[in-house]
Amino acid sequence: MDNESARLEDRVERLEQIVTELLARTGTAASRESPTPVGGDSGVAVSTQPFAPIETVESSEAAADSNAYLAFVGRTFLVLGGAFLLRAVTDSGQVARGVGVIIGFAYALLWLIAADRGARQQRLSALFHGCAAVIIAFPLVWESATRFELLSPNVAAATVVLLTSLTLGVAARADLAAVATLAMTSALCLAVALLVVTQQFVPLSIALALVGVATLWVGYWRRWPWLAWLPALLADAVVASLVQRTLSGDSSSPPMTVILIQFGLLGAYLGSFALQTRLRQRSVDPFEIVQTAAVTAIGLIGAVLVSHYSEVGVAVVGVGSFALALVSYGAALACRRSGGGYAANFHFYASFGLVCALVGSIAMLPGPVAAIFFAVAALAVAWLAGRLPQATLLFHAFVYAFAMAAASGLLALVGAAFVVAPASEWLAVGLPVWLALLVTGALVVGTRPPRVDASEVTRLSHACVLLLFTLEASAIVVVMLAPSVAGTPANAGVLATLRTVVLAAATLLLAMIRYREPTIVSAWLINLMHGIVGLKLVVDDFRHSEPATLFLALGVFGVALIVTARLVRRPSAPRSSGA
Repeated sequence: MDNESARLEDRVERLEQIVTELLARTGTAASRESPTPVGGDSGVAVSTQPFAPIETVESSEAAADSNAYLAFVGRTFLVLGGAFLLRAVTDSGQVARGVGVIIGFAYALLWLIAADRGARQQRLSALFHGCAAVIIAFPLVWESATRFELLSPNVAAATVVLLTSLTLGVAARADLAAVATLAMTSALCLAVALLVVTQQFVPLSIALALVGVATLWVGYWRRWPWLAWLPALLADAVVASLVQRTLSGDSSSPPMTVILIQFGLLGAYLGSFALQTRLRQRSVDPFEIVQTAAVTAIGLIGAVLVSHYSEVGVAVVGVGSFALALVSYGAALACRRSGGGYAANFHFYASFGLVCALVGSIAMLPGPVAAIFFAVAALAVAWLAGRLPQATLLFHAFVYAFAMAAASGLLALVGAAFVVAPASEWLAVGLPVWLALLVTGALVVGTRPPRVDASEVTRLSHACVLLLFTLEASAIVVVMLAPSVAGTPANAGVLATLRTVVLAAATLLLAMIRYREPTIVSAWLINLMHGIVGLKLVVDDFRHSEPATLFLALGVFGVALIVTARLVRRPSAPRSSGA
């Protein structure tokens, strides 16, 4: 055993000697291969050790990067110096201003092309070339439009869009986020400055909208979602300012042109959102939701205001709104059929379709025609909600039913029946009112929740429809009985009691329906009706009723509460054993 241990120790010592000799030879070879610079020491220490420390390598790489940045910064200053040389030649009169401006744009375009071609080999060089092109081109547009007066506001706005599009294209192709950000910021600053100086809202609002859409698509391409926020905000603000100036009479732009700009802003963004969500099969993101709300308020509702103010383009706004509604509902159904869990897209497009339909009807249709449209829309959407099924569409049916009640005069009848007594005569219950009540009743029967475990949105939507129908039917009863019971003009105390009795009876009827069919009437709806009647007693009955009529109102409401409590306590009616 001792001999074997000694042999192992000898072998280990020989291996250590061999490794030491190899390391010494490697260090000698490295020192021989490193040339000595002509003219003395170069200032860069070359390590003769076989393995240099990691800190030394990192520090040398950082120094190399800083030197590269300095070199490119110096090259950029030379490029800018060339631009100022062209400016000096132009100012001296040796070159005409128009020719000098053209040469300046060509000079900026040259460096933009250099950035595009050099991006594959040296991205850092392409970055500085692209920034230099932006720094040269955009200030040149400002001077050409203001100082030299060579570019009109329309041409200046088109030039801003062209330069921004070219720069964004190069930046996206070369994956240069800094160049894209600089181009976007420069374009926005230049557009705002031109707007302040020239007060030409039409061309510059169009330019800002196009720049916003361009940044949106570049952001989609390169996954730069932050790029589109500021252009969209500024485009919305400028178009909104244009609308405000038109409504106040301070704008010289034709109202039809303003309407077309509003629809252009709306269509450009919503079309982009629809293509992206459909092609990439993804859900809408926060920017798309926020911007849709903004362009809907500015582009759609603002267009209605402009058209009614100027009495121009009403038909265009109405037809455009209905077209957008159809397209939006079609996109929502397409999202539903595609599946894949894109429920947010369905809600997004369906909600926008609802807004467009409401705006279009308000802008274009008179009251009776609008009531018929809302009735058809409510029934159609409720039918779709039963076939899909989709709780969002059931809520849309309630909204259309509410709009139908407003357009037909039924909502005004509800207000007259329970809020304000008429001074001379009661409102007539005409055919549009009866048709609206019939449609709401059909919605109640046709959209009843089929299961106890239906979604909360479904149950809430159905309860809203049922509440609307209850108030409408109660209002018609009050209006029909009031002339003979309360007189004309109506006695305030008798009318208050009549209102309370009718509402209490309606609450009791709802409780009886819930007793027979718990899925039709929600418990909270009955409690809400109790709250409405109680509030009415405090606000109306105690102020206007005589003791005798107040006794009747309180008694009826008390009996209704007792009976309702017993009915609601049991979830369903007992089944007869004889069947």
